[in-house]
Amino acid sequence: MVWLRRLATKSGDAGETGLGDGSRVPKTDPRIEALGAIHEANAAIGVAVAAWKTMAAAGDGPPTAHPSGVPTPVDVIAFLCQRGLFEVGTDLCVPLGDPDRPDTFRMDDDRLGMVDMLLGGVLEEVKPAASFVIPGGGEAAAHLHLASTVVRRAELAVWRAGEVCGMDSPGGINSAVARYLNRLSDLLFALARVSTPPGDEVLWEAEGDTV
Repeated sequence: MVWLRRLATKSGDAGETGLGDGSRVPKTDPRIEALGAIHEANAAIGVAVAAWKTMAAAGDGPPTAHPSGVPTPVDVIAFLCQRGLFEVGTDLCVPLGDPDRPDTFRMDDDRLGMVDMLLGGVLEEVKPAASFVIPGGGEAAAHLHLASTVVRRAELAVWRAGEVCGMDSPGGINSAVARYLNRLSDLLFALARVSTPPGDEVLWEAEGDTV
């Protein structure tokens, strides 16, 4: 259980913030940039979930799952993505190899496998696209498209942080974090497609393309 006793600690007023191991770093540290991008990604998914539930309540979208028969509701999968991003942040905020934090959560192949399993299930319900998908397809789908791009930006921020702090080395970053975000972005894109009502998906066509 995490207790948030104070929201305004004022400890960052001097341009520094704390990592999970208690060390202080500048707010411009690439790890902090990556954590901020992950926070933004989580918020973007939250907006998508809210849009999905609003559409379902209004009768403008499927209340539990897409008509094609996705076994797990899209909003439930998206919520699992949000929980996963908190796990990502937990891993990222504690440098590798901290002897005082042996119990720190670390992203691993089991977590990656769970995302792959969810992605495989969703992809079974998505027909192959004949071209690039133009983001849109309804409010919930549009928000999921946006969330996918924000997660992708968070992934790139993690790779940049790894270049500076080290990847899979003491004091550095767990590369499984970046791989998890890579898969998560794909999953959100697939959710965006399966959330698009039939006939509302628009594909990009080159000028003069007759396809």
